[in-house]
Amino acid sequence: MFEKTCFGHLLQLQVRFCGAIVHSLLLREVDCSGMEDESKMMFLVEGNTLQFTKREFGLVIGLPVYKRPLFLPTEHRLSDLYFDDANHIDMHAMVGALDKCQDDVDRVKLALVYMLEYFLLGKNKQETYVNPIHLQIVDDLDLFNLYHWGRLVSFERTICSLRNALKEFREGGKKATQEAKAVAHYALLGCPYAFQVWAYESIYDLGATFAIKTGLKDCPRILQWTSVKPPKYNTLNTSVFGRKRVGEGGTYCT
Repeated sequence: MFEKTCFGHLLQLQVRFCGAIVHSLLLREVDCSGMEDESKMMFLVEGNTLQFTKREFGLVIGLPVYKRPLFLPTEHRLSDLYFDDANHIDMHAMVGALDKCQDDVDRVKLALVYMLEYFLLGKNKQETYVNPIHLQIVDDLDLFNLYHWGRLVSFERTICSLRNALKEFREGGKKATQEAKAVAHYALLGCPYAFQVWAYESIYDLGATFAIKTGLKDCPRILQWTSVKPPKYNTLNTSVFGRKRVGEGGTYCT
């Protein structure tokens, strides 16, 4: 039953996340401040300007990215039935509810919220609680499948996180110089997998060298790629980003 929902195709994901790919691109971000459309990011890769917007995100992730008028439910059946405190539902509570749930349909609904919260939103340690509104929406599966999860939730959160990542990294670097044991790093929220697959689609040498086309057709782009061992940052610079010209093909995420 889960396979037939709007998230069902994500169970077939075969891409391993690679932070080095994301970091390499973020270092090449073009400043878009002041532009009319601020809901996009642009990158300069060896003379080619690449654009990442909700359109590209939608093509990759395979979820609706455009708003449509929907009426949200007001009942709290799932929260009342499976959780003691609807405003403080964390990952452990979600796992516990899935374990004890005996109703097949409710189990699918809880699993959908789990995937939404911890894969598409990629919540960090400071955001431990599930949004109770998501439990209301999922109780109507027809509504859940029509909801614009790709834009309102996942894309906006992903692009916001990508924009702030290097700022967080630089602040971590300052702390690392002050504290001997501190290490500069940043956390990516949302669904950076979609950004990585967009990079495979947009940079020919990257996809050709570090990923494999699955051969699947008529499916979201995120299922058309597979990767095994994530490359290291230095390897990427040597094989892709350090070349005088990135391979023929340019941007073909269309």
